[in-house]
Amino acid sequence: MGNKELTKTEKKYSKKEIFTLKSVFDDADVDQSGEIDVAELRKALNKSNLGSAADDMFRAIDKDGSKKIGFDEYLKVRGRARTRELERGGANV
Repeated sequence: MGNKELTKTEKKYSKKEIFTLKSVFDDADVDQSGEIDVAELRKALNKSNLGSAADDMFRAIDKDGSKKIGFDEYLKVRGRARTRELERGGANV
């Protein structure tokens, strides 16, 4: 995925939101590869008792089939969730 698309996605967020989301992403990226694999996602989701849903969630997020989730894929998925929250009247990052 090219930088232009990532930049377009990033423009949907404030600098503060990007910083917060990048921090969450980096916490899940245990091996610091810049991408999250299914094991890292499962570990992150276990903190919120969603670990059993990791495989299904991973397949939904990993749009390019690389078996890794890049920050750009994470932002896109998070953006869709954010849009749904805003439509319901919430404002969670």
